[in-house]
Amino acid sequence: MSPVLASIDAGVYVAFGTLVAAIIGAIIGLIKVKPEAESIATKTTLEVIESQREQLKEARAESEHLRESLRTRDQELENLQRRFAALRLDFDALEAELHALRGTSAPSP
Repeated sequence: MSPVLASIDAGVYVAFGTLVAAIIGAIIGLIKVKPEAESIATKTTLEVIESQREQLKEARAESEHLRESLRTRDQELENLQRRFAALRLDFDALEAELHALRGTSAPSP
């Protein structure tokens, strides 16, 4: 065996040993890091979900408040419409009475 061939063989052995060590280190790193990464991802996802739940809860409370306000406004509008109708009837009655007092016929609506 020539000295060049012997030095190539030693270089190949060193390269092979380095490659095996790198592969073993990568496998150990992957085994160690993967659960940590999954744990971080799970924790982050749970935090986002909790935040979304809180926002939904707030939105529901706001929508209930708006519904209640709308119900109140609808009732106020209904009361005003009834009052307007009553005032309109009173006005029509007063107008008819005025025309009766003047001796003229009331105009047809």
